[in-house]
Amino acid sequence: DERSAPEIKYNSMVLICALMGSESLHKEVQDLAFLDVVSKLRSHENKSVAQQASLTEQRLTVES
Repeated sequence: DERSAPEIKYNSMVLICALMGSESLHKEVQDLAFLDVVSKLRSHENKSVAQQASLTEQRLTVES
């Protein structure tokens, strides 16, 4: 959601990365297709969000 605060976006991606450590939750995260959303956030105006999006995207693609 474009109206969400950068902190919420950042924290959501950190949570996604943490969930990737659990095999059962990993499958759930993959099924929700976060990769498209995270990919768009790489160009976010907030540098922390953009940087975390890059890290999250790497984690999602390596783990898939």
